[in-house]
Amino acid sequence: MKIDRKLEVIILTIIYLVTLYIWTLPIQKNPLPYGEVDAVSHFTIADYTGETDRPITALPYFIDRRYGQDNKFMPHTLWYPPPFHMDLTIAQIIGGERIRPIFLFNAILSSCIVVILYFVIRKMYGFWPAFLSSVLVMFSLRDINVYLWGQWPERISYYLTPLVIYCFYRYYTSFKENEQKPIYLYLMSALLAINLYMHPVGLFHS
Repeated sequence: MKIDRKLEVIILTIIYLVTLYIWTLPIQKNPLPYGEVDAVSHFTIADYTGETDRPITALPYFIDRRYGQDNKFMPHTLWYPPPFHMDLTIAQIIGGERIRPIFLFNAILSSCIVVILYFVIRKMYGFWPAFLSSVLVMFSLRDINVYLWGQWPERISYYLTPLVIYCFYRYYTSFKENEQKPIYLYLMSALLAINLYMHPVGLFHS
């Protein structure tokens, strides 16, 4: 089915904004940090980095007491690469306060799954499957709850997996048809690197 491109952009924008509104309801109602133990660690590392105005690898004592042995390779240091926490710190600095910007930034990245899913499904199956998939994910309690609990880097790295698979698919089909498009190979490599720096488990699944 053919659909006007402007109308499609409007529909996708509405889907994303409604998703972002729903997924930020907790921070709209109560401007305090929320989540389980992962949320505590991610928020605290970003907040500590912002308050001390310097990047860290060695864990501060109050985080080290809980997570100090999680990094078997280098105990008492961050248990995976620091860029994700630095992103949260930058959001905090740009936002001008300590709490809302971090949670809003995570909501923006987490809710991008509806856009990613839309583009991948749209390219492969058309508008209506893409539309329905995005709307269903908007209300997916599995995704909403894990995001609310605070497993942000893992969740965001998983959300890149459909893009990795799509880039691989496009490169493979172009290679098979003797019309190689290496741009998809480069994009896939870049996304895999982002996967690694977001969360190593995301790279493993991709």
